[in-house]
Order: sequence, then C-alpha cells, then structure tokens
Amino acid sequence: MKGKRIILTTLPDEGKAVQWQTPEYFLPSTSKYVPLGLLSLASNVDEKHEVIILDPASRGWSIDDTINKIKEYYK
Repeated sequence: MKGKRIILTTLPDEGKAVQWQTPEYFLPSTSKYVPLGLLSLASNVDEKHEVIILDPASRGWSIDDTINKIKEYYK
C-alpha cells in the first residue's frame, strides 16, 4: 500500500480567541514553543507515510499564508 502525505499544523495567531480574564502581560505576542503534541503524533506515524509539521504562529503566517503553504505541499 502506498504511503499518504500528512500535514500536522497548529493554528495561525490571526483571528485567535482572546481570554479576557488573562492580563495582557501574560499573553505572548507570538508562540515560539515547539509543538510537542504534533511532534509526538508525527513520531508515531508509520514510516511509509510522508509527514510535514507546520507551525504558522511561530513563523508569523496569516491564515492565507498557511493555506498557501498547504496547497504548495499538495501540488
């Protein structure tokens, strides 16, 4: 059986929900943490599949940028 192409992604910051109870100084402007959950999932995918991990928030991508990157991957 041929392997699949799989994209695992976090969400871009654009349009994110704001927690009104959290003081502004506790909210990071851009997430710079490695998406450990996605890395964990990717490490458990069978080797016959091709996996790419996208982290739009850490790269400053908008929703449109993220969609374009996904489209590039599936060309």
